Amino acid sequence: MAHSSTVTELAPPTALDCLKNDVDVQLARARAYYDRLCYGKCYSITSNILQDNPHHSDCLSLHVDVLVSLSKKNDLFLLAHKLVSNAPKAAFSWYAVGCYYYLIEKQDQARHYFTKATNIDKLYGMAYLAFGHSFAVEGEHDQAMAAYCTAARLLKGSHLPYLYRGMEYLYTNHINVSLARDNLMKAQELRPDDPQTLHELGVCYFREMIFNEAVQCFKKALTAYAHQIGPVKDPEGRAAVEATLVCLGQTYRKQGLYDQACDSFDQAIELNADQHTTYAAKAFTRHLQGNVSEAIDLYHVALSLKAEDAFCEQMLTIAVKESVRGTEPDHRAENEDSLLVLDDSIQEKNQSSFISDLDNGDDLRVDDNSGFGFNNFRNLSESRDNGFGDGFGSGYEEGGVNEMSMSMDDSE
Repeated sequence: MAHSSTVTELAPPTALDCLKNDVDVQLARARAYYDRLCYGKCYSITSNILQDNPHHSDCLSLHVDVLVSLSKKNDLFLLAHKLVSNAPKAAFSWYAVGCYYYLIEKQDQARHYFTKATNIDKLYGMAYLAFGHSFAVEGEHDQAMAAYCTAARLLKGSHLPYLYRGMEYLYTNHINVSLARDNLMKAQELRPDDPQTLHELGVCYFREMIFNEAVQCFKKALTAYAHQIGPVKDPEGRAAVEATLVCLGQTYRKQGLYDQACDSFDQAIELNADQHTTYAAKAFTRHLQGNVSEAIDLYHVALSLKAEDAFCEQMLTIAVKESVRGTEPDHRAENEDSLLVLDDSIQEKNQSSFISDLDNGDDLRVDDNSGFGFNNFRNLSESRDNGFGDGFGSGYEEGGVNEMSMSMDDSE
């Protein structure tokens, strides 16, 4: 009896198949996810790498960044304690401790351990960059700027120190806008496709009232996000894109392009329907257009999200009065002129108080009379090759590990 068999031919493995489990390839994927603000995917990859290779220095650096970005205080505490126990003479170990204290908003302790890291390795640029962040969140802008300048000398080729210097100049005083622009343009020269740099450069042009350039920067930032992130899924990516859309809408409003402004606000609302300032911005834009009824509805929505918003309360009162007497042509012309004057006055207030929202961690947007600010401090997408994690978190998480209860004595 004849016996027949079927042999299935298997395709030879490709180079990519052979390398897909390589640690360096996995780490490159993790970095790419981090730059795309996909922190969860990055964390999953770095965690897997460290399970098999717990002393991989490059992976540890990225892992610390992503822990800070995700506000994983307990995990960062345990990792920092392990690093100090295993390598007490390594600068990175104390840097990780400093990151933990930064995350729980103990800035004095954070700077103490960043200092310890730089005493061990005086060329450790990441610690100086973190120094700058720690000073900046407490309003110590001169010290923050000095730290960023040192980081710029040590982190050759990195755009991050210049980006943060530009942000700091914008943060401190409107007189320094030209210095902010110089630093941001240097950052863009080093990293042309970085959306955060483009975003902040747009803010800078807005502050200088060069609205055409601001629009171009915000559009380029959105294009960069679309290229890096693709469909917006992760919360961090949604927040970054939403902030830039709001800024673009505000710039269109200043140009008198009210329909384009409202389109930008609508896209931002699709990403985050709970942000009252976006509704307020759209309401004010419709108000300027003369669409009082829609403006009233939007002011009510904004107030439903934040009941004590003084700007919305004031504008709602004006809009209701207009709706009563708005059919009279003389009154309508008078109201339109008054709103345009108010719009200009908001721009003037931006020059002195545009940063006040930062203290509350608000996104970059025009909020009542506080004007333009930045996203959560040192936020949006940025390279993690030489930098500190972004989206740095807020206060200590209740029920977590009790600060640094385990011993991390300096004498170790």
